[in-house]
Amino acid sequence: MPQVKAKLVTIIAAYECKDTVRSALRQRGIKAFSVARTEGTGAHGEQRDGFTGNANYMFNVVTTDALASAILTWVERELIDKDNPAIAYAADVEAVLGTFSTGQAT
Repeated sequence: MPQVKAKLVTIIAAYECKDTVRSALRQRGIKAFSVARTEGTGAHGEQRDGFTGNANYMFNVVTTDALASAILTWVERELIDKDNPAIAYAADVEAVLGTFSTGQAT
């Protein structure tokens, strides 16, 4: 399979935003993405998956430039501007798309 140029978008959001982020990605036509619990250290100190299981979640999406921009705009307006702890970024990548791909990267 040939390599294609794409964007890798990563969103790290508080546990209470998990379903909101998942729904927003699907509403934008993104069918394939990965989700993982994550821990780290930030402005509010160390964040761990505690007794209640309230870990932060990291979403990774390989997509087009246009969808990457739309995702980042959504995160800014619908998460960060509404005081939800989150960060999002995009990076240029080259991807090899397998049979599970939804064809979103071009």
